[in-house]
Amino acid sequence: MVQLLPLPHPGQATGGECGEKSCPLPALHKQSRVHAEPGEEQAQGAGEARFAPATPRWDPPGCDLGPAGGVLRRIIIMSSMEEVETEETVTCLHITLYHPCQEEKQVFRSLKFHKRERCRVDEVAKFGRDSNVCHYNLMDTRVSRVQFTLQFFRQLNSSELGFEIKNMSKKTKLLVDNVELDYLNKIDLPWKCIIRFGDYQLLMQTQDGESVDYFEICFELSQASLLQERHLPSLQPIPECGIFPSLVYSQGVKPVEMDENDL
Repeated sequence: MVQLLPLPHPGQATGGECGEKSCPLPALHKQSRVHAEPGEEQAQGAGEARFAPATPRWDPPGCDLGPAGGVLRRIIIMSSMEEVETEETVTCLHITLYHPCQEEKQVFRSLKFHKRERCRVDEVAKFGRDSNVCHYNLMDTRVSRVQFTLQFFRQLNSSELGFEIKNMSKKTKLLVDNVELDYLNKIDLPWKCIIRFGDYQLLMQTQDGESVDYFEICFELSQASLLQERHLPSLQPIPECGIFPSLVYSQGVKPVEMDENDL
């Protein structure tokens, strides 16, 4: 038995073809709705709604970026933390200075206090009276043109970094704690020690770092003598000429003799 199908009405699309008024093709999935922005023209018709593809939208700078912005901020913070953690530390030599006539004579007036000064490892830190030679000047005519030097170095077969100090004065002996250095003698600087010549007292403390390219020096000023902390005897003032009487070596440490060519 043959079943007869009803004929389509005039204007109705057949065979999957779209007509002017209706279309029998499967309906597309509804897309997410986008609300009209301020000032944007509203859709015509009371019940008519506007639809647009659900694509992510980036807000302009200064606006809340939503979940995507939160992820971006976390990535930036983590990257910053990694940079801080991997930053190389720098060895710093803290030097506290004392002179009984500082208030009157201002012998340390050319030095910068409470500020770390960065130096290259190939630089030799020179302390003395001559401002054309020494970067760290002591404004005192009784001080030698170059009083002493500090040089940064690394221990042999070790990653340990430190300083060595050398006496550059022909007329004044330099004392590192109770170890006496004559002209051109040098010695490894202990982690914490007091350097003395005449009325000058310098407490030096090394803060360890990792950099093999730079080191830093930071100065502090003391209003009181530094000898009480180390229980060291005071010295005579620097004479206009001549040297101090010799002191007995202590701690079993002797200075290294240097040749004049080793400068």
